[in-house]
Amino acid sequence: VVGFLVCFLTFFKTQTAYAEHLSAHSAVEDVLRESRRLGVMVCTILDWDVHPDIKRIARRILRLIVVQYFVTAEFLQRTGPNKTTNKKKMDRLRNDVKLVTGPEEFALLYPEENRELPGSMSKYRHANPIHVMLWIQMMLMDANKKG
Repeated sequence: VVGFLVCFLTFFKTQTAYAEHLSAHSAVEDVLRESRRLGVMVCTILDWDVHPDIKRIARRILRLIVVQYFVTAEFLQRTGPNKTTNKKKMDRLRNDVKLVTGPEEFALLYPEENRELPGSMSKYRHANPIHVMLWIQMMLMDANKKG
């Protein structure tokens, strides 16, 4: 009887953990799919020949989509009940954001923060992904005004 109970609890715990893993994996896949869709839309909707600045704006939007992905990844991995406590992972997450942002963008995401400070030592656990989406929307409005 005890053996059956232990087997049942182990099976239940494994199934629950697997379901949580699939749910998290599905959410990340959704973010990637929507990022690709947005990138394709930017490349196809904008008329690159209307104004010389459209190419620059489109490239910036595509880079900001990548920034959004990394900021969202940092947000998801540094919040919630299963947030990471691994300092190397925290540092890698922040470094990913740093690699795709310029100094001004980084300063807007992490105000008054030294760009070279590792993520594990930062006073900010994460940046707000909504800020990056706002920047993308502003760039789309700029492109719309130019053509």
